[in-house]
Amino acid sequence: MSCVLVFDLGTTYFKAALFDDQGDLHALARRRTPYTTHHDERREIDPARFDDAIDRLAHDLQDASPEAYEHIQAVSFSSQANSLLLLGPAGRPLTPIVVWNDPRGLRDGIGAAALSGLPDRYERTGVPVVSHQLAALRLRWLRSHDPDSWASARRFCLISEYLTFRLTGEHVSEPSLASLTGLLDVRYRQWWPPAAEAVDVPRQWLAELIDPGRVVAPLTPAAKQRLGLSGDVAMVMGCLDQYAGAIAAGNVSPGRVSETTGTVLAVVSCHDRFDPALEQRGIWQGPTARHGLYYRMAFSEVSANTLDAFRESNAPDQSIGDLIDQAAELDANPPSVRLNLEATAASGRPVFDREPVPKAEGVYAIMQAVAERLTDHLEALRTEQPTSDVICLGGGAKSAFWRRLKERASGVPMRALPTEEPTCRGAAVCAVAGLTHRPVHEVAAAWSAP
Repeated sequence: MSCVLVFDLGTTYFKAALFDDQGDLHALARRRTPYTTHHDERREIDPARFDDAIDRLAHDLQDASPEAYEHIQAVSFSSQANSLLLLGPAGRPLTPIVVWNDPRGLRDGIGAAALSGLPDRYERTGVPVVSHQLAALRLRWLRSHDPDSWASARRFCLISEYLTFRLTGEHVSEPSLASLTGLLDVRYRQWWPPAAEAVDVPRQWLAELIDPGRVVAPLTPAAKQRLGLSGDVAMVMGCLDQYAGAIAAGNVSPGRVSETTGTVLAVVSCHDRFDPALEQRGIWQGPTARHGLYYRMAFSEVSANTLDAFRESNAPDQSIGDLIDQAAELDANPPSVRLNLEATAASGRPVFDREPVPKAEGVYAIMQAVAERLTDHLEALRTEQPTSDVICLGGGAKSAFWRRLKERASGVPMRALPTEEPTCRGAAVCAVAGLTHRPVHEVAAAWSAP
């Protein structure tokens, strides 16, 4: 038996999981993502705290399943996008990891006009909206507001690139993650020089691109010692967390659709062509592990995180499951209160059309709003054929009542994926593909539930 160790670099939690090469989960560990929110709402991760979290997660797994841990032959990841830092000479961090939802640059508009005005921008990048959350604009912001670090920098790393760099010494990136920066030509799977020039990012700062499921390099002796590993251990390229979930669902060929109700609400489908007309629908398009196949994604920030924020403010002594059960009791006579989507997205907390709102009614309104947003996303993604069913992932997939609300709103059957930790599982598919020299989609098809 050989095993793989995977890290899921999520916005709310960092996770680590231990799978064998047949897809069985042996151990799982999680820790709160170690970011710091400052008084001005900055969201950052100290690189030392990042390293410590990774090491602790690995040792949590080693303690939980020591026998399987001895058989680890590969490491991979699934990751949030657009969180980044600058590295100086010898790979020394010059900045904290600036998390993708850090609000700096929101009002500056630095570089947005230059990037938005590039001819054929959407056809090249697949990015429908140029916002401050793109790594491209965050880099431009750092150039203006931290000139000392910028002058000393030798490369920039996404958070997943930093993990790989710390474990192997190699500066490499992956196309599905790179595509969300606004700097990648998604059809040619390479960095797009006009975008880098528009935000003044030197070409030599950009990582080498490697497809998911490809071996990057062996782990360094120092990395193996830190993680408690021995023998030959390879680093295998992982991918974007939302795409990793789709891989776990077997959503790796045209005709399938999956949704994740987690920190964000994301709907993903795969297609064998890039469609420039989808810019008007706000659809993100990017490369997958199979050349010539593109993911299409619609997402919004009103999701299960909104429900968790409501719980923390209004019922911290109750679980999400308890609150959902209370909301389900209202279904025969649904409440009239509505979630204000624009105000909620702007404030980062649930805002209703009337206040105060009873707990059960507020939970129902949030779940209904997410169901309606999911319906909007499915309609935006719909092209030639209607969607036959949707595979549900994330925390929201655990609730049969929430799936019923989604079915009622969309008219589309919702199926929960009967497996744990889909983003970790998708990363494990990539790791095993690298170990066995098989295509990612073949391993995904063998592992995905019927």
